[in-house]
Amino acid sequence: MMPITSPTVGLSDPRREAPYPTWGPTWGRPLWAVLGGAMVLAGPAVAEQVQTFQHSNAEVRLAMPDALSGEDRALLEVIAASPEVLATMLDAAEGHAAIALAPAEGMIRDGVPPASATALGGLPDANTARREALRMCESARSRGPACVVVLEVAPRR
Repeated sequence: MMPITSPTVGLSDPRREAPYPTWGPTWGRPLWAVLGGAMVLAGPAVAEQVQTFQHSNAEVRLAMPDALSGEDRALLEVIAASPEVLATMLDAAEGHAAIALAPAEGMIRDGVPPASATALGGLPDANTARREALRMCESARSRGPACVVVLEVAPRR
């Protein structure tokens, strides 16, 4: 391919021959720049442990990122395993529920939940529960990586 040398062709013109490998719709950007940008958008991989608890009236999915403290993990396991605690904390008997938190801030710090630890219940569907819990957590998060949903409750029908 011959380079286009017209003064009207800009540097980002996809018809311009690039001195580095490019790929498909990157419009002449180097492949490493596109992949690097995708990794930044995706964020770092977060390892997590996922458990499912079956209760008579609900199914609970607990997904704990490795970054959580032992205290946070223990508290979340108690919440997920106990129908009584779930009902009290999340109003899980009615609709869907979710708990979201910022991994760097956790569930409990010095005996008190940080503002970013969000528990919502009584929502019409799982997507709404996740979305609203994340929205509220992100609006209160003060540091560290983005909020994650660590517990979801779906009613059994």
